[in-house]
Amino acid sequence: MWVYVLFFVIMIVTMRSSMQYYGIMSANIVSIIEKSILFFLSLLSVLKIILKGIERKYFYFLSIFLLISVMNLLFTKDATFLNLFIMYIIFSDFTVDEITRIFFRFNLIALIIILPMHYFGLLPSVETYNDNLVKYSLGFSHPNSLGITLLIVNICFVYLSKNRLKLLPTISLLFFDGILLNISQARTSLYLIILLFLLWIIFNKFNRKILFELWAVGSFFLSIFLFFLTYIVNFFPPNNSYYFILNNFFSGRLDLIQFFFNKYGVTFFGQQIHYELILHSILNYSYEVLDNSYAKLLVNYGIIAVVAYLGLIGLICFYSYRSKNKWMLIPVIIFLLLGFSEQSMLYFWCNFSLLFLMDFLHAARV
Repeated sequence: MWVYVLFFVIMIVTMRSSMQYYGIMSANIVSIIEKSILFFLSLLSVLKIILKGIERKYFYFLSIFLLISVMNLLFTKDATFLNLFIMYIIFSDFTVDEITRIFFRFNLIALIIILPMHYFGLLPSVETYNDNLVKYSLGFSHPNSLGITLLIVNICFVYLSKNRLKLLPTISLLFFDGILLNISQARTSLYLIILLFLLWIIFNKFNRKILFELWAVGSFFLSIFLFFLTYIVNFFPPNNSYYFILNNFFSGRLDLIQFFFNKYGVTFFGQQIHYELILHSILNYSYEVLDNSYAKLLVNYGIIAVVAYLGLIGLICFYSYRSKNKWMLIPVIIFLLLGFSEQSMLYFWCNFSLLFLMDFLHAARV
Protein backbone atom coordinates (compact mmCIF):
# COMPACT_ATOMS: atom_id res chain seq x y z
CA MET A 1 0.00 0.00 0.00
CA TRP A 2 2.80 2.44 0.85
CA VAL A 3 4.25 2.05 -2.66
CA TYR A 4 1.01 3.53 -4.03
CA VAL A 5 1.03 6.28 -1.40
CA LEU A 6 4.64 7.23 -2.23
CA PHE A 7 4.05 7.55 -5.96
CA PHE A 8 0.78 9.42 -5.52
CA VAL A 9 2.46 11.86 -3.14
CA ILE A 10 5.11 12.62 -5.78
CA MET A 11 2.42 13.10 -8.43
CA ILE A 12 0.07 15.19 -6.28
CA VAL A 13 2.83 17.46 -4.94
CA THR A 14 3.95 18.27 -8.49
CA MET A 15 0.38 18.66 -9.79
CA ARG A 16 -1.08 20.74 -6.98
CA SER A 17 1.88 22.89 -5.96
CA SER A 18 2.55 26.34 -7.41
CA MET A 19 5.94 25.40 -8.87
CA GLN A 20 4.71 25.06 -12.48
CA TYR A 21 3.17 28.54 -12.45
CA TYR A 22 6.39 30.28 -11.50
CA GLY A 23 8.89 28.46 -13.69
CA ILE A 24 10.17 26.21 -10.90
CA MET A 25 8.95 23.22 -12.88
CA SER A 26 7.35 23.39 -16.32
CA ALA A 27 3.86 22.06 -17.03
CA ASN A 28 5.40 19.57 -19.49
CA ILE A 29 7.60 18.07 -16.77
CA VAL A 30 4.60 17.83 -14.42
CA SER A 31 2.65 16.04 -17.17
CA ILE A 32 5.55 13.64 -17.80
CA ILE A 33 5.80 12.83 -14.07
CA GLU A 34 2.05 12.21 -13.86
CA LYS A 35 1.96 9.95 -16.92
CA SER A 36 5.10 8.04 -15.89
CA ILE A 37 3.72 7.28 -12.43
CA LEU A 38 0.33 6.22 -13.81
CA PHE A 39 2.08 3.97 -16.35
CA PHE A 40 4.33 2.40 -13.72
CA LEU A 41 1.50 1.76 -11.25
CA SER A 42 -0.82 0.37 -13.94
CA LEU A 43 1.99 -1.88 -15.17
CA LEU A 44 2.37 -3.27 -11.64
CA SER A 45 -1.37 -3.84 -11.46
CA VAL A 46 -1.51 -5.55 -14.88
CA LEU A 47 1.29 -7.88 -13.82
CA LYS A 48 -0.65 -8.63 -10.63
CA ILE A 49 -3.77 -9.41 -12.67
CA ILE A 50 -1.79 -11.70 -14.98
CA LEU A 51 -0.34 -13.60 -12.03
CA LYS A 52 -3.60 -13.84 -10.05
CA GLY A 53 -6.08 -14.01 -12.92
CA ILE A 54 -9.19 -11.89 -13.40
CA GLU A 55 -12.83 -12.56 -12.64
CA ARG A 56 -15.14 -12.57 -15.69
CA LYS A 57 -17.51 -9.83 -14.55
CA TYR A 58 -14.55 -7.59 -13.73
CA PHE A 59 -13.05 -8.29 -17.17
CA TYR A 60 -16.31 -7.35 -18.91
CA PHE A 61 -16.53 -4.10 -16.96
CA LEU A 62 -12.94 -3.14 -17.80
CA SER A 63 -13.45 -3.95 -21.48
CA ILE A 64 -16.59 -1.81 -21.75
CA PHE A 65 -15.06 1.05 -19.82
CA LEU A 66 -11.88 0.91 -21.91
CA LEU A 67 -13.96 1.16 -25.09
CA ILE A 68 -15.81 4.21 -23.72
CA SER A 69 -12.53 5.78 -22.55
CA VAL A 70 -10.78 5.33 -25.91
CA MET A 71 -13.78 6.69 -27.83
CA ASN A 72 -13.92 9.65 -25.48
CA LEU A 73 -10.22 10.31 -25.95
CA LEU A 74 -10.53 10.22 -29.74
CA PHE A 75 -13.40 12.71 -29.82
CA THR A 76 -12.34 15.06 -27.02
CA LYS A 77 -8.52 14.68 -26.96
CA ASP A 78 -9.01 14.54 -23.17
CA ALA A 79 -7.66 11.62 -21.13
CA THR A 80 -9.88 12.04 -18.06
CA PHE A 81 -11.87 8.82 -18.62
CA LEU A 82 -8.76 6.92 -19.70
CA ASN A 83 -7.00 8.02 -16.49
CA LEU A 84 -9.98 6.74 -14.52
CA PHE A 85 -9.72 3.42 -16.37
CA ILE A 86 -6.03 3.21 -15.35
CA MET A 87 -7.05 3.89 -11.76
CA TYR A 88 -9.55 1.03 -11.97
CA ILE A 89 -6.67 -1.25 -12.94
CA ILE A 90 -4.43 0.12 -10.17
CA PHE A 91 -7.08 -0.35 -7.47
CA SER A 92 -8.47 -3.57 -8.91
CA ASP A 93 -8.20 -5.59 -5.68
CA PHE A 94 -8.51 -2.86 -3.05
CA THR A 95 -11.39 -2.60 -0.60
CA VAL A 96 -13.30 0.63 0.04
CA ASP A 97 -11.45 1.13 3.34
CA GLU A 98 -8.04 0.55 1.72
CA ILE A 99 -8.78 3.01 -1.10
CA THR A 100 -9.91 5.66 1.38
CA ARG A 101 -6.88 5.08 3.59
CA ILE A 102 -4.51 5.57 0.63
CA PHE A 103 -6.18 8.84 -0.38
CA PHE A 104 -6.15 10.04 3.22
CA ARG A 105 -2.43 9.38 3.57
CA PHE A 106 -1.19 10.92 0.34
CA ASN A 107 -3.37 14.04 0.67
CA LEU A 108 -2.28 14.51 4.27
CA ILE A 109 1.37 14.05 3.27
CA ALA A 110 0.89 16.52 0.40
CA LEU A 111 -0.29 19.11 2.95
CA ILE A 112 2.65 18.32 5.22
CA ILE A 113 5.09 18.79 2.30
CA ILE A 114 3.64 21.77 0.41
CA LEU A 115 2.75 24.05 3.34
CA PRO A 116 6.24 24.00 4.96
CA MET A 117 7.84 24.43 1.52
CA HIS A 118 5.80 27.62 1.15
CA TYR A 119 6.67 28.95 4.59
CA PHE A 120 10.37 28.22 4.01
CA GLY A 121 10.18 30.26 0.80
CA LEU A 122 10.50 27.33 -1.61
CA LEU A 123 6.99 27.58 -3.07
CA PRO A 124 5.27 30.91 -3.73
CA SER A 125 1.62 31.53 -2.92
CA VAL A 126 -0.75 32.11 -5.82
CA GLU A 127 -3.04 35.05 -5.07
CA THR A 128 -6.47 35.43 -6.63
CA TYR A 129 -9.07 38.12 -6.15
CA ASN A 130 -12.80 37.58 -5.83
CA ASP A 131 -15.60 39.55 -4.15
CA ASN A 132 -13.03 42.06 -2.84
CA LEU A 133 -11.20 39.24 -1.10
CA VAL A 134 -7.61 38.18 -1.58
CA LYS A 135 -7.21 34.41 -1.61
CA TYR A 136 -3.85 32.76 -0.90
CA SER A 137 -2.83 29.28 -2.04
CA LEU A 138 0.06 28.83 0.46
CA GLY A 139 2.20 26.95 -2.05
CA PHE A 140 -0.64 25.16 -3.85
CA SER A 141 -1.43 25.82 -7.51
CA HIS A 142 -4.63 27.69 -6.57
CA PRO A 143 -6.44 28.57 -3.31
CA ASN A 144 -9.18 26.12 -4.32
CA SER A 145 -6.56 23.34 -4.68
CA LEU A 146 -5.66 23.88 -1.03
CA GLY A 147 -9.37 23.82 -0.15
CA ILE A 148 -10.00 20.61 -2.10
CA THR A 149 -7.01 18.88 -0.48
CA LEU A 150 -8.38 19.80 2.95
CA LEU A 151 -11.83 18.60 1.90
CA ILE A 152 -10.48 15.20 0.80
CA VAL A 153 -8.58 14.79 4.10
CA ASN A 154 -11.80 15.56 6.02
CA ILE A 155 -13.91 13.18 3.90
CA CYS A 156 -11.41 10.35 4.43
CA PHE A 157 -11.17 11.11 8.14
CA VAL A 158 -14.96 10.95 8.61
CA TYR A 159 -15.35 7.80 6.50
CA LEU A 160 -12.53 5.91 8.24
CA SER A 161 -13.85 6.97 11.65
CA LYS A 162 -17.42 5.91 10.76
CA ASN A 163 -19.47 5.96 13.98
CA ARG A 164 -16.31 6.16 16.14
CA LEU A 165 -15.45 9.82 15.51
CA LYS A 166 -13.18 10.91 18.37
CA LEU A 167 -13.52 14.36 19.90
CA LEU A 168 -9.89 15.52 20.17
CA PRO A 169 -8.75 14.55 16.63
CA THR A 170 -11.98 16.03 15.19
CA ILE A 171 -11.55 19.36 17.01
CA SER A 172 -7.88 19.48 15.99
CA LEU A 173 -8.74 18.85 12.34
CA LEU A 174 -11.52 21.47 12.34
CA PHE A 175 -9.19 24.01 13.98
CA PHE A 176 -6.62 23.33 11.26
CA ASP A 177 -9.37 23.63 8.61
CA GLY A 178 -10.51 26.96 10.03
CA ILE A 179 -7.05 28.54 9.83
CA LEU A 180 -6.26 27.40 6.29
CA LEU A 181 -9.73 28.02 4.85
CA ASN A 182 -9.74 31.52 6.31
CA ILE A 183 -6.50 32.22 4.43
CA SER A 184 -7.48 30.49 1.17
CA GLN A 185 -11.13 31.66 1.27
CA ALA A 186 -12.11 28.39 -0.46
CA ARG A 187 -15.82 28.77 0.24
CA THR A 188 -17.00 25.62 -1.54
CA SER A 189 -14.66 23.45 0.55
CA LEU A 190 -15.75 25.26 3.72
CA TYR A 191 -19.46 24.68 3.06
CA LEU A 192 -18.90 21.03 2.12
CA ILE A 193 -16.79 20.33 5.22
CA ILE A 194 -19.62 21.73 7.36
CA LEU A 195 -22.13 19.57 5.45
CA LEU A 196 -19.80 16.57 5.80
CA PHE A 197 -19.97 16.64 9.59
CA LEU A 198 -23.71 17.33 9.52
CA LEU A 199 -24.13 14.20 7.38
CA TRP A 200 -22.06 12.24 9.90
CA ILE A 201 -24.42 13.38 12.68
CA ILE A 202 -27.48 12.41 10.61
CA PHE A 203 -26.04 9.02 9.58
CA ASN A 204 -24.96 8.28 13.13
CA LYS A 205 -28.22 9.42 14.73
CA PHE A 206 -30.70 7.75 12.37
CA ASN A 207 -29.84 4.12 11.77
CA ARG A 208 -33.06 2.61 10.46
CA LYS A 209 -32.93 0.38 7.39
CA ILE A 210 -35.64 2.28 5.53
CA LEU A 211 -33.70 5.54 5.94
CA PHE A 212 -30.58 3.84 4.60
CA GLU A 213 -32.51 2.69 1.52
CA LEU A 214 -33.76 6.24 0.98
CA TRP A 215 -30.22 7.66 1.25
CA ALA A 216 -28.88 5.10 -1.26
CA VAL A 217 -31.64 5.85 -3.78
CA GLY A 218 -31.54 9.57 -3.01
CA SER A 219 -27.78 9.77 -3.65
CA PHE A 220 -28.26 8.38 -7.15
CA PHE A 221 -31.15 10.72 -7.90
CA LEU A 222 -29.05 13.61 -6.58
CA SER A 223 -26.63 13.02 -9.48
CA ILE A 224 -29.52 13.06 -11.98
CA PHE A 225 -30.97 16.20 -10.39
CA LEU A 226 -27.63 18.04 -10.58
CA PHE A 227 -27.30 17.16 -14.28
CA PHE A 228 -30.83 18.46 -14.86
CA LEU A 229 -30.21 21.60 -12.79
CA THR A 230 -27.01 22.34 -14.74
CA TYR A 231 -28.79 21.92 -18.06
CA ILE A 232 -31.74 24.19 -17.22
CA VAL A 233 -29.35 26.95 -16.12
CA ASN A 234 -28.87 27.49 -19.84
CA PHE A 235 -32.49 28.66 -20.17
CA PHE A 236 -32.46 31.27 -17.41
CA PRO A 237 -32.36 34.89 -18.61
CA PRO A 238 -29.27 36.66 -17.17
CA ASN A 239 -31.42 39.57 -15.99
CA ASN A 240 -33.58 37.28 -13.81
CA SER A 241 -33.21 38.34 -10.15
CA TYR A 242 -32.93 34.75 -8.85
CA TYR A 243 -30.35 33.94 -11.52
CA PHE A 244 -28.38 37.05 -10.52
CA ILE A 245 -28.30 35.99 -6.85
CA LEU A 246 -27.29 32.40 -7.62
CA ASN A 247 -24.68 33.50 -10.14
CA ASN A 248 -23.08 35.78 -7.55
CA PHE A 249 -23.19 33.00 -4.95
CA PHE A 250 -21.36 30.67 -7.36
CA SER A 251 -18.83 33.39 -8.33
CA GLY A 252 -20.08 33.79 -11.91
CA ARG A 253 -20.07 30.08 -12.70
CA LEU A 254 -23.61 30.15 -14.08
CA ASP A 255 -22.55 32.69 -16.71
CA LEU A 256 -19.73 30.36 -17.72
CA ILE A 257 -22.15 27.41 -17.97
CA GLN A 258 -24.37 29.42 -20.32
CA PHE A 259 -21.34 30.54 -22.31
CA PHE A 260 -20.12 26.99 -22.97
CA PHE A 261 -23.59 25.59 -23.69
CA ASN A 262 -24.26 28.36 -26.20
CA LYS A 263 -20.85 28.14 -27.82
CA TYR A 264 -20.48 24.35 -28.07
CA GLY A 265 -23.80 22.65 -27.33
CA VAL A 266 -24.19 18.99 -26.36
CA THR A 267 -23.02 16.11 -28.57
CA PHE A 268 -23.38 12.34 -28.41
CA PHE A 269 -19.70 11.37 -28.38
CA GLY A 270 -18.21 14.56 -26.94
CA GLN A 271 -15.98 17.17 -28.54
CA GLN A 272 -12.62 18.82 -28.10
CA ILE A 273 -12.72 22.12 -26.26
CA HIS A 274 -9.71 24.40 -26.00
CA TYR A 275 -9.94 25.73 -22.47
CA GLU A 276 -8.00 28.84 -21.73
CA LEU A 277 -7.21 28.74 -18.03
CA ILE A 278 -4.88 31.54 -17.05
CA LEU A 279 -4.41 32.66 -13.49
CA HIS A 280 -5.41 36.27 -13.98
CA SER A 281 -3.84 37.26 -10.69
CA ILE A 282 -0.42 36.38 -12.17
CA LEU A 283 -0.75 37.35 -15.81
CA ASN A 284 -3.61 39.86 -15.50
CA TYR A 285 -5.72 38.14 -18.19
CA SER A 286 -9.31 36.94 -18.17
CA TYR A 287 -9.94 33.23 -18.51
CA GLU A 288 -12.53 30.75 -19.66
CA VAL A 289 -12.90 27.63 -17.53
CA LEU A 290 -15.91 25.39 -17.07
CA ASP A 291 -16.08 25.10 -13.28
CA ASN A 292 -18.97 22.66 -13.25
CA SER A 293 -18.42 18.92 -13.64
CA TYR A 294 -21.93 18.29 -14.98
CA ALA A 295 -21.66 20.93 -17.69
CA LYS A 296 -18.21 19.60 -18.58
CA LEU A 297 -19.60 16.07 -18.91
CA LEU A 298 -22.47 17.27 -21.10
CA VAL A 299 -20.59 19.75 -23.28
CA ASN A 300 -17.08 18.30 -23.38
CA TYR A 301 -17.51 14.53 -22.94
CA GLY A 302 -20.96 13.95 -24.45
CA ILE A 303 -24.10 11.98 -23.71
CA ILE A 304 -22.38 8.56 -23.70
CA ALA A 305 -20.02 9.77 -20.98
CA VAL A 306 -22.96 11.14 -18.98
CA VAL A 307 -24.74 7.77 -19.14
CA ALA A 308 -21.51 5.97 -18.16
CA TYR A 309 -20.96 8.30 -15.23
CA LEU A 310 -24.53 7.89 -13.98
CA GLY A 311 -24.10 4.13 -14.31
CA LEU A 312 -20.99 4.25 -12.10
CA ILE A 313 -22.79 6.31 -9.45
CA GLY A 314 -25.82 4.01 -9.56
CA LEU A 315 -23.70 0.88 -9.06
CA ILE A 316 -21.77 2.45 -6.19
CA CYS A 317 -25.02 3.46 -4.44
CA PHE A 318 -26.39 -0.03 -4.99
CA TYR A 319 -23.20 -1.56 -3.55
CA SER A 320 -23.45 0.71 -0.51
CA TYR A 321 -26.94 -0.66 0.16
CA ARG A 322 -26.00 -4.25 -0.64
CA SER A 323 -22.91 -4.24 1.58
CA LYS A 324 -24.77 -2.36 4.35
CA ASN A 325 -22.04 0.26 4.32
CA LYS A 326 -23.98 3.52 4.63
CA TRP A 327 -20.77 5.49 5.22
CA MET A 328 -19.80 5.02 1.56
CA LEU A 329 -22.60 7.39 0.64
CA ILE A 330 -21.04 10.36 2.47
CA PRO A 331 -18.05 10.69 0.07
CA VAL A 332 -20.41 10.09 -2.88
CA ILE A 333 -22.78 12.88 -1.79
CA ILE A 334 -19.99 15.38 -1.01
CA PHE A 335 -18.23 14.82 -4.34
CA LEU A 336 -21.52 15.07 -6.23
CA LEU A 337 -22.14 18.47 -4.64
CA LEU A 338 -18.53 19.53 -5.24
CA GLY A 339 -19.10 18.86 -8.93
CA PHE A 340 -21.56 21.75 -9.21
CA SER A 341 -18.82 24.31 -8.62
CA GLU A 342 -15.62 22.44 -9.54
CA GLN A 343 -14.30 20.11 -12.24
CA SER A 344 -12.47 18.09 -9.59
CA MET A 345 -15.35 15.61 -9.22
CA LEU A 346 -14.24 14.05 -12.53
CA TYR A 347 -10.56 13.60 -11.75
CA PHE A 348 -8.89 10.48 -10.40
CA TRP A 349 -6.74 12.41 -7.90
CA CYS A 350 -9.82 13.88 -6.20
CA ASN A 351 -12.99 11.78 -6.40
CA PHE A 352 -11.89 8.50 -4.88
CA SER A 353 -15.53 7.44 -4.37
CA LEU A 354 -15.62 6.40 -8.05
CA LEU A 355 -13.07 3.70 -7.18
CA PHE A 356 -15.43 2.08 -4.66
CA LEU A 357 -16.87 0.16 -7.60
CA MET A 358 -13.74 -2.01 -7.65
CA ASP A 359 -14.67 -3.49 -4.30
CA PHE A 360 -18.07 -4.37 -5.75
CA LEU A 361 -16.69 -6.03 -8.86
CA HIS A 362 -13.79 -7.88 -7.29
CA ALA A 363 -14.17 -11.67 -7.49
CA ALA A 364 -14.04 -12.30 -3.75
CA ARG A 365 -16.84 -9.85 -3.01
CA VAL A 366 -19.32 -10.18 -5.90
